[in-house]
Amino acid sequence: MKKNIFIIAAFILPSIASAATLSVSPSSQSISVGDIFSVTVNLDTQGAFIDGVDLRYLNYNPALLEVQDSNVSPGVQIVPGSLMPATLANGVDTSLGRITFSQVTAGGNKYKGLGTLATITFKALAAGNARLTFNHNSNNTTDSNVASMGLDVLSNVVNGSYTINNVSSASGGGSSSSGGNSSGSTGSTAAIFTNLSHGASGSEVKILQNFLVSQGYLTADNATGFFGNLTQTATQSFQRAQNIVSSGSPLTTGYGVVGPTTRARINSLLGVVQTVQTVPTSVTVGGSLNRNLSRGSGGSDVIALQQFLVRQGLLSSDNATGYFGPITETAIKAFQKSQNIVSSGTPQTTGYGNVGATTRARINALLGVTTTSSIQNIQNLQAQIDAMQKQVQELLLKLQSMQ
Repeated sequence: MKKNIFIIAAFILPSIASAATLSVSPSSQSISVGDIFSVTVNLDTQGAFIDGVDLRYLNYNPALLEVQDSNVSPGVQIVPGSLMPATLANGVDTSLGRITFSQVTAGGNKYKGLGTLATITFKALAAGNARLTFNHNSNNTTDSNVASMGLDVLSNVVNGSYTINNVSSASGGGSSSSGGNSSGSTGSTAAIFTNLSHGASGSEVKILQNFLVSQGYLTADNATGFFGNLTQTATQSFQRAQNIVSSGSPLTTGYGVVGPTTRARINSLLGVVQTVQTVPTSVTVGGSLNRNLSRGSGGSDVIALQQFLVRQGLLSSDNATGYFGPITETAIKAFQKSQNIVSSGTPQTTGYGNVGATTRARINALLGVTTTSSIQNIQNLQAQIDAMQKQVQELLLKLQSMQ
């Protein structure tokens, strides 16, 4: 009888647990020796409620890459994300090329969604193919894992591979060329088309930094292609000078973030006429939101949500970043109150601040999208999950009574 219960439970439990993923982004890139670039470690729980994430380990070749320390604490650390409140482990073994990181929930809460778990900044040391790989075996809670009710629900990882090239003599004077007012050489192609903030890197960050150099807000030596503290301070000086924003923080007001308004002002001063929408206004046909969204979510549908809130006057355009943070949550609460959906409680107790089925349906209705069938499908699926969870509880009770 015990054997039969275990067999039944084995079939039911996997249907409840979702297949979480860990990935690095970008997963591939071509860089040069001496370049500094950032990689984000992204978590997608695929609908599962989880208790925490362990990276044991994220491996790299220390002969090719060097992790840049994120703070002044002893040792080398990476930049933790804010998906979960408690970071239990954060360290880099620079001799072995091993990154250890652990972040968990607190107070009995669970986390569900997708977003940035951590950000790693590397310096390319030598030419070669540098790989960034998760140490992961399915259903193993002693290596890299995503924990849910004592189980590892991590089913897939996306590793990174980066081609490091030697710096050619023709491009050896990269920083000096930026110091000599290179705005003429960038011409019509020197435009910024994405939101940029602390931790970003790449060619658009270099365009931003060259512009800030030309405006006297940044020295040429700091035009490295990495958006760090100095670039953030220079961006804040530019925003104040242009009367865009002069107080707050990157998270609350966009102060120090190159969002749509700041980006448009810079591109205008660069002489760029923007004829392309840089942020999509819809994510599917009709611009509907097809999943629940909450703090920690990210992606194109979050951008669509934020664009909607901007048009409603509940969010500033600089905060349409594609990440669902506290500012977006506050805007959702204001929308829910104005629509008499909910006006008190918390995201966990009443959904206040979450984009659940009711709030999503109201937004889709204002976007001109009919979502009755989608809501019904979600409700049917939730009912099936609830029924399976009840079965598991009954089986567990039977098992306990037999022991």
